[in-house]
Amino acid sequence: MQVSMYDKLVKGVKGVKEVYKINLGIDTDDRLLRAQGALYMYMRKNKALTELLLSEYKKRKEFLPFVILD
Repeated sequence: MQVSMYDKLVKGVKGVKEVYKINLGIDTDDRLLRAQGALYMYMRKNKALTELLLSEYKKRKEFLPFVILD
């Protein structure tokens, strides 16, 4: 069974909702930085998201202003 891009994104949204459950502090700037860090860690460990991003990168790499190295 092939997983759709939508299914992968829904899984990512669930990860974002998990961040809302964490006490990130009172200061707005601190909360933002902590939330960003938490989401980066979630994304880093999400194999489906990694595969999706690499697949889309390969389709469009000749038009993108960056290169992904192994």
